[in-house]
Amino acid sequence: MNVFTDYYNRTVAYLPSVVTAIILIVVALIVAAIVRSVVDLARGLGMSVVAEGVEDERTWIALREVGCDVAQGWWLARALPADELVAWLAERDATTRDGLLALP
Repeated sequence: MNVFTDYYNRTVAYLPSVVTAIILIVVALIVAAIVRSVVDLARGLGMSVVAEGVEDERTWIALREVGCDVAQGWWLARALPADELVAWLAERDATTRDGLLALP
């Protein structure tokens, strides 16, 4: 009986992390679907799409894949005053990164 009880207790203790992981995956899929829908809507209306708050490469790649036009955020560069922004842009041969306009 102790073996069963021990196994049961460890399994039950593990369940919250599994449920949390499933919830996080579902939320990520919902967010991805919403972003894709917003980009499609903007395209249908003839508008450009600007993504703010790009903080990692994974987000950058996902935005590029759904067709976002412009992105800004800490992964690209820290926030800059206008005069520094001009210098930041001038230092680069192109203001795009893998086909997506990158702004700090």
